[in-house]
Amino acid sequence: MLQGYFRQDTYHFSQLPFNFATEESRVAYDTAASKLASSLTTFAKVVIFLTTHTDEDRGDLFSGMENKVPIATEVFEAF
Repeated sequence: MLQGYFRQDTYHFSQLPFNFATEESRVAYDTAASKLASSLTTFAKVVIFLTTHTDEDRGDLFSGMENKVPIATEVFEAF
């Protein structure tokens, strides 16, 4: 996706998958997000693309998997 806009050696691509289904997975996400945020301070410019999924019927946010079943969370529950 970025190759058409930036030379190969001029950007760094990172991914930060999320799973908010359990307290343990939320803590793991917070730790990884903090580490990624710290690593971005060395760059003069940062471009961020956010993607998420929502429940097709209610529009609630996809939060992750619980016992191999996808779960959705209402917005006020997640934040």
